[in-house]
Amino acid sequence: MSKKSPFVFNHRAIFINILNFYTRKMKKKNQYDIFLYIVQQLKMKELWDNKEDETWENA
Repeated sequence: MSKKSPFVFNHRAIFINILNFYTRKMKKKNQYDIFLYIVQQLKMKELWDNKEDETWENA
């Protein structure tokens, strides 16, 4: 009988490690996407909600 090395992973452990890595990566990406969305919304509000545009629309 051979002893199992503690460094030998079974398929389940490998899958769990890959899943954890992917989950961490997606959380970081989603945080950045949410940040960009908020900044974009603020900029669009600044561009569209101004008095100069309202004056031209009502002319």
